[in-house]
Amino acid sequence: MKKDNLCWLKLFSLLVLLPLFLWITTLHSTASQYRELQKLRRERVSAPVFEDYSHAYHRNNLLQGDYLFKGYLDMAVAEGCDIVSFTPSRDKDEGELSLFRCHILLKGRFIPLLKLVHSLEDNPDIGFAKLRFFHKSEQDAFVSLEVELIQLVLNG
Repeated sequence: MKKDNLCWLKLFSLLVLLPLFLWITTLHSTASQYRELQKLRRERVSAPVFEDYSHAYHRNNLLQGDYLFKGYLDMAVAEGCDIVSFTPSRDKDEGELSLFRCHILLKGRFIPLLKLVHSLEDNPDIGFAKLRFFHKSEQDAFVSLEVELIQLVLNG
């Protein structure tokens, strides 16, 4: 008789308690987030976003070179870092906004590179798309920093 009750308890747990537990722990929050997303999509205003926030976008491309070199990269070079590559590009134009990117690869000591990252983080007009520290071998004292910066620029 005990084996029979144990079998029914296992079956009940598998068919009732497990799905209930899964619903409470994961699926319930996913379903409520999906409903909230659908509600936000229905309430979304059809006006472009940049019209409301046009004051937040810069009119000058800061990633072309002079601004980055004079304000940030010269400081890293003065502390012994080398600029391996510097590649600015204009990625996308959409209406009155343009997306600019700048891929930079630097090599040097870790602390000056970290100071450079910190100073770039303080600039609200420039964002990071990619940030990666790496080094090739344990014996090499120099670290490489790969940074991809992005900026939205208001045209006109």
